[in-house]
Amino acid sequence: PGDLPAVWQAIRQTLATGKELDCYYRVFHKTRGFDWLHAQGRLLGEMDGRPLLLVLFTNAATELNIFQMLLDRSSRFIYVCDWQTREILYANLAARRQGAFSSEGQAQRHCYECIRGRDAVCEDCFLTAVKAQGIVSQELYNERQERWEHISGERLRWCGHDAFVLYVEDVTQRRQLRNRIDTDERRYKLAVEGANLAVWEYDVREHRIVSYDKGLGKFGVPDVIENVPQSMLDHFDPQDVPKLIRMYQEIEAGADRVSGDFWARWHPGERPRCERIVYSVEKDDAGRPIRAYGLGQIITAQKQEEAKFRQSMQSLLSANPEALFTFPVNLTRDLCGEGHGRSAAILNPLQADTVDGLMTNISRGIRSSGDRQLFGAHFSRVNLLQEYAMGSSNLHMDF
Repeated sequence: PGDLPAVWQAIRQTLATGKELDCYYRVFHKTRGFDWLHAQGRLLGEMDGRPLLLVLFTNAATELNIFQMLLDRSSRFIYVCDWQTREILYANLAARRQGAFSSEGQAQRHCYECIRGRDAVCEDCFLTAVKAQGIVSQELYNERQERWEHISGERLRWCGHDAFVLYVEDVTQRRQLRNRIDTDERRYKLAVEGANLAVWEYDVREHRIVSYDKGLGKFGVPDVIENVPQSMLDHFDPQDVPKLIRMYQEIEAGADRVSGDFWARWHPGERPRCERIVYSVEKDDAGRPIRAYGLGQIITAQKQEEAKFRQSMQSLLSANPEALFTFPVNLTRDLCGEGHGRSAAILNPLQADTVDGLMTNISRGIRSSGDRQLFGAHFSRVNLLQEYAMGSSNLHMDF
């Protein structure tokens, strides 16, 4: 019924003007819902006072068979609709299986019925963005199917109709994956910024470092470095240069993971700083390294504290070569290290796993109760931490 007015108009025009007849229309089909016929004809004259037409009917679907075969193999839903009425003129196999057509009245179905399950044209109709030329695309949420769809479309001529084609693809999983990736990237960025880290990628074959998120720049290091490691050697402490070269040699040799601590100065006049660098190496199917992912952190303060501790211990031992005993302790974690001294008979009764345990063992040897109480107050772990927080680095007591 929807095609009858256009067919009659084409016939009347041919009768009135003698212009060749050329029109398309649909007939019902037992499996496809409908099929397209192409009618081509001409006016021969009159017979018995009536106009005589010679018309050749061909199956328009057969003319387009090879293209329909390709479209039917697509997993996307493809609809061709009339530009004015939104009536569906063609739907591929995936769309038909989705339920585009379900009854003999299927030829009258509209795009908003089949795709969105609505009774009228959508308020945000996609066609408002479709121009005379070019393809327009967007992602929309289909409430009826409860899924995200990527819809693209363009205007075209279809079997004599001013029409448009819609390509509908279910992108729910892709969108969910993209959301997870975006979430992971945000978490990664927050973690990197919170830990004050820099990340970069090292192209093993091109000997090039690239920091795609500009993370190296915040540490005063170029975000792109060519000719690695030779171009960087002047920035590193001469004592660390052999170790730096060896690290990149290990990467090229196929090591899975390499790391090292290096002292460097990237700009004249600035103080040297210590950088901890860790590389994870990615390889091709043949086991050859192709790129390495670098992670860097400034650990200058940590190194300075370690050096200060070693110097303090060395000074202590040097100043007291005849010390009865020396114990290294970790006040923060309440750990006591192995003691050193002149006599095992003195060390063994004092050795403990904790700082508090060590101080308790020492206090047992103090004869005066007053000295014992004073020692316990001064050398408890809590008091030692408080003294350190207030700037004291040495405490002593005679008993």
